[in-house]
Amino acid sequence: MIMKIPQGNTVIFNWHVIFLSFFLFACESGPPPEMTAPGALIYYGFVNQDAQCSRCHGDDGQGGMFGPQIRDAVAKRGITRVRDIIANGKGEGDKRMPDFAEELTPAQIEQVIHFLQTWNISASLDSTALKAAH
Repeated sequence: MIMKIPQGNTVIFNWHVIFLSFFLFACESGPPPEMTAPGALIYYGFVNQDAQCSRCHGDDGQGGMFGPQIRDAVAKRGITRVRDIIANGKGEGDKRMPDFAEELTPAQIEQVIHFLQTWNISASLDSTALKAAH
């Protein structure tokens, strides 16, 4: 006797979907435990992947395939200009930095700016230590 299961393929498909969903979400990586600064979490895309600065500007802010280096952006342009660039974008065409006013709250933009400033502080400390060594 052969039994037909009318929804057999559906049951198999649903198990595949459930397994795949579990696998994808279980393997989703979070930030390293030592990364607690809100601006860093935003910069690296752990808060909102649509506003992941490191995707274009590189993990260390030294620039990447799609964006320039920004390690000294606050020092060169000032907080007000950097805030405006993050919120409203900059440039035109393929080289345009998109605006992130809809992806990030004003408070989150300030947190990113604060994170960018930590690179300026560490660069200043490295420069001071280098000068003191000579």
